[in-house]
This record gives sequence, C-alpha cells and structure tokens, in this order.
Amino acid sequence: MMIKQLSLFTFILSMSIGLFAQDKQVITRADQLPRRTIELPTSNVMELIGDKEALDKVEAEVKANVLKDLETYDIQDKSTLKGYYSTLQLFAMYEKDYETAMSYSKKQKELAEKEAERLTTGLGLQARIKAMKDAGSDEGADFEKAYEKYLYELYAEIPFEKIRESVEARKGSMSMMSENVLKGSIQGQIQPILDQMGTTVPENIGATMVGLRVTMDALNVKEEALAVYTRLLDENPSEEVVKVDIWAKRNVNFPTDDGLEPVVIGVWDTGVDMEVLKAENRYTNTKEKKDGKDNDGNGFVDDIHGVAFDQDYSKHPEVLQPATDITYDLGELEAYIKGSLDLQSNIDSDEANKLKTYITTLEPSKMQTFMEDLTWYSTYSHGTHVAGITQEGNPAAKILAARLEYSTKTVPPPPTIERAKRNAQSYTDVVKYFQEAGVRVVNMSWRYSASAYEQLLAVNGIGETAEERQELAKKIFQIERDALYEAIAGAKDILFICGSGNENNSADFQEYIPAGFNLDNIITIGAVDSEGKKTSFTTEGKSVDFYANGYEVESYVPGGNRLKFSGTSMASPNVANLAGKLFAVNPNLSVAEAISYIEQGVDVSDEGIKLINPKKSLTALAMSMQDD
Repeated sequence: MMIKQLSLFTFILSMSIGLFAQDKQVITRADQLPRRTIELPTSNVMELIGDKEALDKVEAEVKANVLKDLETYDIQDKSTLKGYYSTLQLFAMYEKDYETAMSYSKKQKELAEKEAERLTTGLGLQARIKAMKDAGSDEGADFEKAYEKYLYELYAEIPFEKIRESVEARKGSMSMMSENVLKGSIQGQIQPILDQMGTTVPENIGATMVGLRVTMDALNVKEEALAVYTRLLDENPSEEVVKVDIWAKRNVNFPTDDGLEPVVIGVWDTGVDMEVLKAENRYTNTKEKKDGKDNDGNGFVDDIHGVAFDQDYSKHPEVLQPATDITYDLGELEAYIKGSLDLQSNIDSDEANKLKTYITTLEPSKMQTFMEDLTWYSTYSHGTHVAGITQEGNPAAKILAARLEYSTKTVPPPPTIERAKRNAQSYTDVVKYFQEAGVRVVNMSWRYSASAYEQLLAVNGIGETAEERQELAKKIFQIERDALYEAIAGAKDILFICGSGNENNSADFQEYIPAGFNLDNIITIGAVDSEGKKTSFTTEGKSVDFYANGYEVESYVPGGNRLKFSGTSMASPNVANLAGKLFAVNPNLSVAEAISYIEQGVDVSDEGIKLINPKKSLTALAMSMQDD
C-alpha cells in the first residue's frame, strides 16, 4: 500500500513521469533523463483543457521533445520506455490518430513483463478502432454499441483467470469515474497545484493536461466498458474458481511461546495502534523517564512502545498519529477505504455502494477535502496493518514502533535543506533507539527517491528552472540518503527489511531508498499474489531479493477491525514475520545466518523469482540446531 499522497493528479503524473527520456546516450538512472519546463497559456486547468487551440500548442511542444528524447537516448529501463510510449499513445489519441496510437500501444505490450498487463494492453484502443470503422465516427449510439461488442469479444478471447484481477480493478475504478468526479478532482486536487506553480511548469504537466482532455472525451463509452467488465465477471464467477493459495501450507504459526526467546521487531512506519496488538506482542520500554528524557538523557519524548516524529521531524509523544487535522470521522474514513478496496475486488458490499454513490454525487468544491482525508486515513492505518502482519503467529514477537509522518495535503510543504537535516537526524536517532532496545528485525514499508522532491519543489513553485529544482532535490535527498545509509550500515546486528515499491518499475533505475541500498543487513521484498505470481504493481530490479504475499493481505487497522490491503508494504512484513520467528527459535543467529535460512527455504517460481517459504526455512533452522 502506498504511503505517499494518492490523487488523480499523482496518478496521471505517474503515467507520464517517464516522459523525459546516429549514437544514443545510454541512460541507466532516472536522474540522467532531461528535465524541462514549458509555458502554459493559462494556469486555469478547466479553461486550458476546454481551449483546443491552446491545448494543441502544448501537445505539439511536448510531443516534439518526447520524440527527440527517444532519438537521443538509449533508455535501459523498460518501465520508463513504457512511460514514453504511453505518453505518445495519449497524444495520438488526442489527435484522433488511432492507428498511430495502436503502434505505440504495441510497443508498450512488447515491454510488458507481467502476463496480465501484456494480455490486456491496448484492448480498449483496439475496440475503439474497430467500432469507428463500423460506425464511421467515434461518437454516437452506433459507435457506443459497436465499442461494447468489440471490447467484450477481445476480453473474452483471453483465459479469464489470467486477467480476473485486472478486470476487477478496471471495473472498480470505472464505477467511480464520472464527469462530476473528474471535474471535482481537477478543481480540488490539480487546480491548487497550478495555482502554486503558475504558468511555467514541468513538461510532464503538459502531458497531464492533454491526458485530462482525453479522459474527459473517453467518458462517452464509460457505461459500455462498465457493462463489459460486469458481464465478464458475471460469466466467470469467482466462487466457481478454486484459486490456489500457496501461502497457507507454507506458513508456520507458533501456538505458544514455549521454547521461544522474545524477539524485538521494529515497525518503522506511519504509526501503530499498540492497543490492537496482543499485550504480549507489545514492547515495553523499562527505562526510567525523567522530564521527557530516558535515563540515558537522549531527549526522546516517547511512550513505552516506541518513538515518533511529526511532519516537521520533531519528536512526538504518540506512536499512533493523532486524528486532529481531518474533517471526516475515523469510522466514515475506514468505511470509505473498505468500500474502495471492495470495489477493486468486485465485492458488492454496503461500503462499496456507499462510496460509489457518495463520490459520484459529491460537489466538486468538496472533493479536495474528501481526497485529502481519505489519503490521510490510508497513511494513518498503514503502520498498524504492517505491524499486525509482522507479529502474526509469533507470540514471542515484541513490536516496537517508530513513527514517521507525511503530509497528505494537496500541496504539501516544500522540502528544504534545513528540513532534510532534521529528517537525517531522525533517521540516525531511530536506528540508535532500535539498537538500544535490542531490536533484531526492522520492517520499513516505505521508499522514495530524489524525483519525489523535484515534484514537491515544482508544486510549491520553487525554482526558476527544472534543472535548478533537480539540483536542489539532489542535495536535499543526498543529506537524507547518506544519513539513512550510514545508520543502517552501522547497525550490523539488525536485519532491515523493506518493500520494493508499487510503481511497476525498477527500484534500481529510480534509485529508491532504502530499497536500493546494497548492504549486508538489508533485504528488499517484492509482492506476489496468493498463487505466487508477480502482482501488477510490484516494483522489481536487481536489488529485490525475495518475494512474498502482498495481495489482499488481511491485518488490523487502528481500532481493531481487520481489512485486506495490497502492496509491497504487505509483502515486506511477511518476510519480517519470518525473520522474527527465526530469531525467536535461535536468538544467537547473526543477520547473515538469518538471511541464509530465508534463502534456504525459497522456491524459485516459474517467473524466475524467489518466493519465501517459512516452513522450509524454519525446518532448515531446526535441523541445523539438532545437528549442533
């Protein structure tokens, strides 16, 4: 589950972030790609996407630059190349040049490494082209009827179980889309950003404007597409499918802590509701507190279960983020999150229907508050969900929380050198805190790169040029990266476990931290589903060591209810759970030995990835202890 801000703007932006990128210059890292700005004719989004002449000029300028980049650079990352071709496909669709759009769709299909993505890429576009040929137009009743016919036929040709999750997700997203929702998202989430930026914007914002126009025009076949996805799911009911679950037989749950040694596991995340964990699974700090300091005088203002830092990297007394800066109540937000998850899984629940009704009728002026609060809840619940997975089935686990906090506002505060120094110090302090508490395993279900800071600088209107923002972002990021790297490298007795990311890209190319760190005491985890197949979202790369279940994993949210979340954020604590059990069985294991036992248990899947197998790993450990 992502813990950065979720919005229509960042979704569209992520679709076009690979925008920038005879002898070609080889590109092996994202920061080698050029950064450019363009001048928009207006910063009023609705005015711009409604003015074809003005939008034509924006599209022509960005398109020329994209094509030039492809001629100039040899980009070594498939995900980034797909981003380029996706942008060019978008532009061709804007121009209603559907045959050219299809050529770019085919290039994306060739680069797709995940089966469902490869099978479904371009189907909507193919249906549109076929329907236009029949109807002689791309609008009207005849076109819409033909589009529905061809879209169904194209999907029906594919073995449905290979694409079920994709169809469920498309139906869920489509059911919440409407002109009202799109306008609300523009007014509430995109316009405030343009108000900050003005008319001089990063080049990918130009592609975003074109994308908004194309999305709005495509709403004419929304009902037909929704009907196709519904029909496919009705014809292939999930209850008739016996889906393989490889994890149940691999899992090991200790019934009691007899024969086990307590193991302290750090959950470095967005905060943990310690009350939902069993009492025996909560770490208790026995140090004497004096005037907000422990007896070592380190200045932590913490409770007995961990330490917390707020958005300004100041120490905070609560390891669960206070619900102070939201409009909706927690119960409402939990229900809306559940409704969103149910829609994505094609579950017809009261929460799903309530969300669908609410968001499609919500006044555009209220969309910003709703999305900010929904994003806030996703981060608020994230750490508790992760902690629940980490301690599941291990009564010897003692969870110790370290809370970090992100802004979930549409326009977050800008990064600065001063803030980076405070954050760097928080990294150093947290790792020291873990060491003093005797932590053996730390789960880190978060990651970011310098490009995140470039975006934050841009949306805050900071920097005269894109190059200037890139240089400042690098300086800010380097301060934090170096501090985190040094802190982890210096804690050799702790095994750090992190999620690779949910962007379907390369952690190495993006230079994510901590996922991209090459250290002996850190491992990076990708996500697979219940069958052990790579999820559509999982980030990959050479730095990804193992894969674990990250699809619809059930765990606690604050207050004690249980929900199913998906993401590498859920896969990573499954491996932390295994590591915690290994240390509980044998507390004398070194970090290298614990990794070795994880490695000994893995099964290499048909996709060539290493799937953890807790039962095999723990059996290997037990056998080695008998031999000793």
